[in-house]
Amino acid sequence: TFLAASAGLLLAWLALPQLVRSQLQKQGSQALGRQVSVTSVQFNPLTLELTIQGLAVADAAGQSPQLQVQRIYANAAAQSLWRLAPVIDALQIEAPAVRITHLGDGRYDVDDILARLAARPQPAEPGEPARFALYNIDLSGGRIDFDDRAVGRQHEVRDLRLALPFISNLPSQRQIKVQPQLAFVANGSAFDSRAEALPFDASRHADAAFRLSGLDLQPYLGYIPPGLPIKLQAATVDADLRLGFEQTPQPSLRVGGTLTVSGLKSVD
Repeated sequence: TFLAASAGLLLAWLALPQLVRSQLQKQGSQALGRQVSVTSVQFNPLTLELTIQGLAVADAAGQSPQLQVQRIYANAAAQSLWRLAPVIDALQIEAPAVRITHLGDGRYDVDDILARLAARPQPAEPGEPARFALYNIDLSGGRIDFDDRAVGRQHEVRDLRLALPFISNLPSQRQIKVQPQLAFVANGSAFDSRAEALPFDASRHADAAFRLSGLDLQPYLGYIPPGLPIKLQAATVDADLRLGFEQTPQPSLRVGGTLTVSGLKSVD
């Protein structure tokens, strides 16, 4: 029995990574209609840790990546076996990079992917949603490049960080305090937000903080509706806002902080 178990673990350690890599590339390419590639996959059957290195989805021409992820790490919990649903204790996504181009007239260079996904056959009757639980989700070092040819602007998002304590639709009675975070630098302006909430408490208590440092509105002027009575030419926005929500006994919302606009220039 010991030898059989050892052989099974060795087989999983050796064969599963290649199987996962092959299926990711094959099934991903078929689903998206784009070439999907993976540099390597590692799996530890003792700790149920899975690491995917170098995930990439090619652009429509197949010449350069539209999406890249340097590393994906998932640590599965043993309770996945008796819950018959994936329970991931930690999920880390490192250095994801996305390139999107707006071609104009509402067309984007990913429309072929969206159309392919929308054309998939749907079941005659909707079934129960797949059960899952993801804990300690951390996305770091993200990059987004958005080329908006409709207004002749290129936008950059750097140092994207997203932290979520959990996303789950499995039944749970635990009282837990969550502290999600979203932060990034957009076109050179830093944004940071943090929150603290009690999602399973009767009060639904939540506090959030939003900080915006030196947001230059110049790159976004092309998106202002032309029918406004004034035409904004320049402005810089700084914000330090705090929001509080509570539902005991009646819903209440508190807003405080500062909002500063400087270098404002506009014409009629």
